[in-house]
Amino acid sequence: MKPETPLNTLAHYILQTLPVHQLTSDESHKKIIAILIIAIVILSFLLFLSKLLSSSGIVSKADTILICGPQNAGKTTLYYQLKQDAFRETYASMMENIDTFLIDSRPFRVVDLAGHISRRHLFSSYVTRLKACVFVVDGSDESSTLSAQTVNFLFDILTDPQMIRRSVPLLICVNKTDQNCMSVDKFTILMENALNKARDLRSTMAILKAKDGEENMRQLGNSDGDFTFRSSQVPVEVCQISAKEQSIQPLRKFITRL
Repeated sequence: MKPETPLNTLAHYILQTLPVHQLTSDESHKKIIAILIIAIVILSFLLFLSKLLSSSGIVSKADTILICGPQNAGKTTLYYQLKQDAFRETYASMMENIDTFLIDSRPFRVVDLAGHISRRHLFSSYVTRLKACVFVVDGSDESSTLSAQTVNFLFDILTDPQMIRRSVPLLICVNKTDQNCMSVDKFTILMENALNKARDLRSTMAILKAKDGEENMRQLGNSDGDFTFRSSQVPVEVCQISAKEQSIQPLRKFITRL
């Protein structure tokens, strides 16, 4: 028995519904052939369109927004605020949330990258497709925001060759203004200092590795001065938000400008 296909089903339906008893044999054959040709063309187009949309996520791969950052920073809450425009109780994610939906009437493929350190290597899987990157930190937890893991993650993003080559805009969201959240200015000063210390440490390690013939590190900012977000080779903005309280207007404005 031949497998049932959408085309076979459509042809069977046409043959069953045509008033062939009112036509001569020649007329019947011509009608059936004409309608089948039209049906094949329409169905082929629909199947092609369906495949195209499913493979591209409605939009091109270049229209991906990646949400990343340390654990418990509020990334998944922010993801659902963008997707559903409502607060949703979430828990620490171990897997990615990925969907395509409208943001201010524009379709975007949004990826919520799990914050666990074991998932961070997946950043490289998305970076070539990014329209923008959103790095979320918990502004109420200074120890988490300035931890070595968080600083090194941000360092790697700021020095990523694809981020630099394609000038992918980076928005750092200092989340949880509904709690005792640090200001944008305080975060900027503390994080820039932490990144400079990380650069010094990596420079020392790179010198040692160079003696063993290993490759030097990626360069953060200009080598002749302290790094600042303004001197970054990746376009950087910093804002305050509260994903829980639906206060994410700075992020929406950022996306509108993409």
